[in-house]
Amino acid sequence: MPALFLCLFLLSFTTIHNGPQPTQSIRHWHLKEQWKVGIENDLIFGRIVDIKMDAKGQTYILDYQTQEVTVLSPKGQALKVLGKLGEGPGETTLARKIFLQENGGIGLLEAMPASIVWLEENGDPGETTVITQDTDNHDLLGCMSGTSQFSHLVLSVDKVVFVDGGTRNTTQLAGISLDGTITHTYRKIPEDAYLKGLQNGVVDESQSYQQLWNRWDVDPDGNLWFADQRNEYRVHCATPEGAIIKSFTREGQRPKRSVATTNKIKKALQKNYRQSNPPIVVGDYDPWVNQLWITNNPWGCEIWIESAASFSNLPAGVMVRYDIFNTEGEFRNQVDIVGEGDPLFDEWYVFQGSHVVMVRNANEGGFDCDDETNPRFDDTALEVICYRILWEE
Repeated sequence: MPALFLCLFLLSFTTIHNGPQPTQSIRHWHLKEQWKVGIENDLIFGRIVDIKMDAKGQTYILDYQTQEVTVLSPKGQALKVLGKLGEGPGETTLARKIFLQENGGIGLLEAMPASIVWLEENGDPGETTVITQDTDNHDLLGCMSGTSQFSHLVLSVDKVVFVDGGTRNTTQLAGISLDGTITHTYRKIPEDAYLKGLQNGVVDESQSYQQLWNRWDVDPDGNLWFADQRNEYRVHCATPEGAIIKSFTREGQRPKRSVATTNKIKKALQKNYRQSNPPIVVGDYDPWVNQLWITNNPWGCEIWIESAASFSNLPAGVMVRYDIFNTEGEFRNQVDIVGEGDPLFDEWYVFQGSHVVMVRNANEGGFDCDDETNPRFDDTALEVICYRILWEE
């Protein structure tokens, strides 16, 4: 690299070091229930993996077991069901993400082979976008997550290459054109990134870190923000060409996991590895960045982070505290959401500073339904609850 170019690159790269507290206020968001659906409404869900809300206030719920999307009105009334389990036109088998179109249609991200199955607003099959790359036809492309916001389609693409004696897996965060072509790569993940937590027959959760799972998003300019370190509160911003142009950090004390969280993780790993039954080690700390996403709301374009401290030492009634950064990397605000959600069992989705949709009993928290030590014993039916946000500074 020429010396002049290197100097210019270094000068253009900036790191913002933030203190442990935001420079501005803590926003308090109170939740007012709008509607609730579930077994009491004869809407029975199996495993909800994604929820979206459109500009009209309609909610789209993707059930992984049925591969169907239930569409609800702003009042929670069932309007229609889109999609179907299968391999025919407009059908999916491994869809995990919903992409909304301005014309009312939707796209379902199929994990393997990597593709987006598009459906018209009335549910009729549309075109299918098959993800392709200039590579050997025997290679397989898969995809587990992605985003289509701000008119940018970015996916985490897994490539399985067949070699002598087995396979070689590589993963990249890539920009995708509407015809499915990979146009640029923001970041490539080392081949052994997912193997560090499995060494010498021991499953060591403290060494495992899947940086592509809910820890990245794209901004309106098409730049990618991602957190690639388990034990650092550090976020990078990369251009479509893959150049890191800025980073930010945040000081603070990472709290230890609660006993309930540790038990949840251990129980889940024991289920995943029940056939081989290896020794399992669970770390004392969550990754510093658990989730990252970017949103436009009344305060502008912001980077939201659920950190290892988001559920620790909170005021009474607060179910989660998010850290909010602007796109310069400055730690401006925090948001306290006042509600009754339990992170051990529930999941929730925040939409543009206006609504929160909670899936109550989204996961069993590592417990079996008939486990008498389950804090929600005999109370495991899925409910989807929509709240309107009443916010104050």
